[in-house]
Amino acid sequence: MALLGKYYAHKIDGAAQLALHRETGEPQHRAAAVGELVRAAEYWQLYTTTALRQYKNPLWTNRVGYCDWNKLREEVLNDIEIAHDSSGRDDARRQTPEGPRAALNE
Repeated sequence: MALLGKYYAHKIDGAAQLALHRETGEPQHRAAAVGELVRAAEYWQLYTTTALRQYKNPLWTNRVGYCDWNKLREEVLNDIEIAHDSSGRDDARRQTPEGPRAALNE
């Protein structure tokens, strides 16, 4: 479970760095986001390697149904692509000039 905790810690840090990049447009935040998400993917790989030695894949859980660690790896890697492809301030504004929250207030 410690490996899963490390995965989430790096994923959350990566998400925070990506949010800073989207808000400020500063490229160092995007680079930090990508780095954190790469570290998160490394911990995901360690976690799933350990889990696959102990459990059958996919694993049935009552809360989420089937959990396929190999398929989820694709989503983990997609997080890196999202951060890598982020363009900064314009990306954060989404489809409205006032930003993403403006659409929620309509």
